[in-house]
Amino acid sequence: MAISGILNTNTSALNTINALNSTQGSLNTYLQQLSTGKSINGPANNPAGYAIAQRFQTQINGLNQAVSNGNQGVSLVQTATGAIQNQTSLLQQIRTTAVQAANASNTSQDRQALQGVVSQLLAQVQTIATQTQFNGQNLLDGTFSGAQFQVGSNANQIINVSISNSQSNAIGNNTLASSGTVYSLSLIHI
Repeated sequence: MAISGILNTNTSALNTINALNSTQGSLNTYLQQLSTGKSINGPANNPAGYAIAQRFQTQINGLNQAVSNGNQGVSLVQTATGAIQNQTSLLQQIRTTAVQAANASNTSQDRQALQGVVSQLLAQVQTIATQTQFNGQNLLDGTFSGAQFQVGSNANQIINVSISNSQSNAIGNNTLASSGTVYSLSLIHI
């Protein structure tokens, strides 16, 4: 107890301890800034700067999620595009078979056999349309429309995606009337 009594009355020792504590606090702050790479680690360092940094961090987090959302949208459209390309290939085969069937050298049995091929190809087109999914959602059966992908960190920074019906009984029905002229539309509308 004798030592603590001496320190409590020794003004120089008290000033030295206060200076040491202040230096230790500054050292801890600098070590934290070095270890995190941030000049502002809490509101105690710089309240206004901390508030600004938090707004920036919020914006960065939103942008990172928007990038992820955009990538998911790209993957969805790539899935639909791949399926539509397969359907297009099947439709090309159907067209080739129809040209083959139009040849006068074919008998009625030949044409029936070619019709069987066309029916199988149309069944494959239908299967692709009804079974193509992304994350459990049907893409090509006409039910995927008006989807909004949040691709920005702020409200209303979206991309709308609709995919028309590509079932075998709906192919060729996707048209848009404009100024009295009918234009053919692609199946995917972005």
